[in-house]
Parts: sequence; C-alpha cells; structure tokens
Amino acid sequence: MALQPLPDRKLPVGFANSAPQNYYADYWQSLDANTRALLASVGGLPSSSQLLGINPQTASYVLVLGDAGFTIEMNVAGANTLTFPPGVFPVKTFINFVQVGAGQTTLTPGLGVTLHGVGGALKTAGQWAMGTAYQRATDEWVAGGRLTV
Repeated sequence: MALQPLPDRKLPVGFANSAPQNYYADYWQSLDANTRALLASVGGLPSSSQLLGINPQTASYVLVLGDAGFTIEMNVAGANTLTFPPGVFPVKTFINFVQVGAGQTTLTPGLGVTLHGVGGALKTAGQWAMGTAYQRATDEWVAGGRLTV
C-alpha cells in the first residue's frame, strides 16, 4: 500500500475534552485508514505512559524502565554513550534521543541486547541530531533518525 500525504485534520468533536483513559482511543478514531494501517504495522499508538516528556542527561547514561516514552537529551561536551540494558523494557517500547551537547552520542547495546541501525549507524550525526529506538522483540531494538556509523 502506498502511503498518501495526510490532509490537515481537525480533532473530532469532544476530543479536546477526552478523559485521559479515552484520549488514545479517541485519537485512533480520528486517524485516516492509511495512518492507522501504518501505525498498526509497527505496534499501534504508544500508550499514554510512553509519551511522558524529557529526561536531560549530562554524562553517559544507562536507560531505566522509567525512560520508556521519554526523549533522552544528551547534553554532554565530549563523546558519550546511551546504553540499552537487557531485560528492562516491554516489547513495543519507544525511546527518543537527541544530542544536545557537542559530544557525539553512541547507542550501545547492553549484554545480550541487539541494537539495529541502518548500515550499522548507531551514533548521532551531530549536535541536535535526533532519533528514535523501539524494542521490536525482547532485548532487540531498532534505531533510526539522524544517525551515522
């Protein structure tokens, strides 16, 4: 199926006042069929607990369960690592990351973790480079965005 450009869409009547437990169900219903099919192919919409905010870091960092759905800002002057530990996150977890500081961030798999990037690209491409990783199977992650080898 070829994806079509998405038209600007207005929220359904009452959507802005959705109760938190209905927010994602209401949002899902507001999407067109192409968008729903695309999202379903990668596990659907993230849950409300997966869209929480920003976690700023000033040194190399090992992810913890509470980081699920957060954007990890790596504000480090020198080279640093963002480590994906084993056995911590449920499958379908999404984590965003961004290199805020001058130091390049390398995505690093913990012991027993597999981390995939196109052509082995697992380093941020420069200051303000951003990406996303999602766990597609137990301890198996896929990373994409502005990454380099």
